[in-house]
Amino acid sequence: MLVLFSVFFGNSGLIPIFGDEHAESLSSLLTILYPGSIQGSFVFISIMIVTLIPVLSIFVSGVKLLFNFRQSFKTIAIFTSIIWFCGIAVLIVTGINLGMSMRSETSVEMEVPFSDTTNVLMIDVLEDDIFSNHIIYDDVWNKTELIRSGDKNIFLGFPELHLTEKKDSGNFEIILVKKSNGVSTKDAISKAERIDYDLQIQGNKILMSPYFTMPSEDKLRGQQIEVEIAVPYGKKVILGEGIDRIDFDTDTRNRYDENLFSGTTWQNENGRVKCVECKMERRRFRQDD
Repeated sequence: MLVLFSVFFGNSGLIPIFGDEHAESLSSLLTILYPGSIQGSFVFISIMIVTLIPVLSIFVSGVKLLFNFRQSFKTIAIFTSIIWFCGIAVLIVTGINLGMSMRSETSVEMEVPFSDTTNVLMIDVLEDDIFSNHIIYDDVWNKTELIRSGDKNIFLGFPELHLTEKKDSGNFEIILVKKSNGVSTKDAISKAERIDYDLQIQGNKILMSPYFTMPSEDKLRGQQIEVEIAVPYGKKVILGEGIDRIDFDTDTRNRYDENLFSGTTWQNENGRVKCVECKMERRRFRQDD
């Protein structure tokens, strides 16, 4: 019982979807998911009812067997059963409503102006003043560890960087993609447009924020930030020391044994973006290469 109460009302650390780095308790987490405090409160109470009534029933049955009680609790059992089924009904209805609020998925793409004609593009990550500079994204097994709820904003610490090939030898192209779900396409677009992300261009250097934010009233609806960089033929991208803080991906990343790519250089060779300065033992070639 004490364990259950610590899970419901405090930061026990037993469930890895809330804690110091995101919602402080189950109740706080529900406020991030469900619109309005009333619906979140109903869900919280229903979860308590559905969880605690079976536990209490087992406890009472054990006490009756242990002390050989003959007294019948039929009326109480019927009453608690009705309450339990009501709790189940509330969870089903609110769960369906939550699912419906995410039924439409869309993305908003914006081209980031980049006029530098350099042959080498530097990419690094800004200081992380919300989570930590020492976080390595691939060591985080659950994205909810990188969620923090504030009074006005929700902070999400998992932006993505994608390197893609560009067929010609022109300039680098940078696309900022904002994704979100919503109850309708219009709602999803509105939520995506309200995502705030700090992407800085300084000459031939790109500085990416390790997190993005959205208004608290938008709730968690699968919001995501992706930075897509098209690498022209023959040109290079050098990843900075902080790049492992974010989710980095290319079509050829799975060919390397290591998951850490800070300080590495990537180049468009023969129509594919490849790591050209990785140590040979980091490569894991397929038989068809």
